[in-house]
Amino acid sequence: GGGSLERTKLCRAPAVGGRVAGMTLVEVTVAMTVTIMALGTVSAVFTALTRGSAELQTNLLSRKESERARIALTNDLQLTDTLGSDDLGMPFFMVKDAGDGQSNTIEFRNVEGFVPDGAGGVDFMYSSPVVYEVDEAANLLRTQNGQSRVMANHVRKVAYEVTSSGVVIVDMVMYAVADDPGLDVSNRFQIAPRNTLQM
Repeated sequence: GGGSLERTKLCRAPAVGGRVAGMTLVEVTVAMTVTIMALGTVSAVFTALTRGSAELQTNLLSRKESERARIALTNDLQLTDTLGSDDLGMPFFMVKDAGDGQSNTIEFRNVEGFVPDGAGGVDFMYSSPVVYEVDEAANLLRTQNGQSRVMANHVRKVAYEVTSSGVVIVDMVMYAVADDPGLDVSNRFQIAPRNTLQM
């Protein structure tokens, strides 16, 4: 019997302040509540970070598409004459306005070469018409000689304007999520055709 009593005494926690040491049910409940609240906060932060990361990724995608469009348009429009017209009076560059809220279309011809004009100058040789337009799938298309290529995706709107000096101003809006304009990326840039400046 004495050994059993001794073991009981050894297993029992020492008394603190007149009661047996340990956690009461109230203390355990409070500790669990605090732990659950802390986990909830961590979960909310993680969710916010994940959402922010997804938005950043879609924003970068829109910026990439915007840059693709800018490079394509710049490469093409540097070689046109936005102010001149041919012998028949047809402009080398035209903006076709589709109306409020719609993307505009441009049609132009590029300089492909030149020949001496016999008077010490040169006559420029122009390409067949090139058309940039936005299709129903929100792609920026470049069409020439019946062949179309996608130059950028996710185009919500594009508008063109030509200044009196021949500089082309492009306003472009790309989207990351079609039904969430809050994630749109806007880009405004200018293109100065080289041959227009030289003429």
